[in-house]
Amino acid sequence: MFIPLDSPLAKALFAANETTLRHTLLKICRESEEAHKLVMAEMFVEPPVEQPVEQPLNGEPASKKRKHDTHEAAETALVRRYARCKNCKEDYDVHLNLKHGEGKGCVWHDGELEIMDEDFPDDDEVQYGNVDPYTDWRREEFPDGFEWTCCEGNANAEGCRKTRHDCDNSTDDESPSEEEESDESDNEDSIL
Repeated sequence: MFIPLDSPLAKALFAANETTLRHTLLKICRESEEAHKLVMAEMFVEPPVEQPVEQPLNGEPASKKRKHDTHEAAETALVRRYARCKNCKEDYDVHLNLKHGEGKGCVWHDGELEIMDEDFPDDDEVQYGNVDPYTDWRREEFPDGFEWTCCEGNANAEGCRKTRHDCDNSTDDESPSEEEESDESDNEDSIL
């Protein structure tokens, strides 16, 4: 079904904050089996096919039990379709990331960002090393006063490494806290 961007529904969805959208989507999934299936199909992909197990050096085949266990685990595992890259910090489609040559890919720096002391000679904070180059306000105002150790580019230089995205597993267990779950049940009607 086509929904024009200027429709009341589209405007309401774009105006809502992320928490409200998540609560709304969860409620719809709880109430409709069809919606649940659609969301599952959109949010998860088939696990990648495992590469064949190499033969051990002694020439004997690997144990069938081990192969079966690995295959069974792959079938039951769910793979999220969207993940956050630990290098570029962008969200990406895992399905496209697995296919060679598809998707945008990850562009990032594998070095450290350093502030160039000589570009800020009268700044005591910089001279005494009390500046975090990743969060400091000077990075936006004076990008040429910062340098990546990997490529010598300034703070705004495009990443010098181009790779597939690397999943940031620290976001795997981002389920709502007990407080958020309690708020959801208490305020479910007010959110919707």
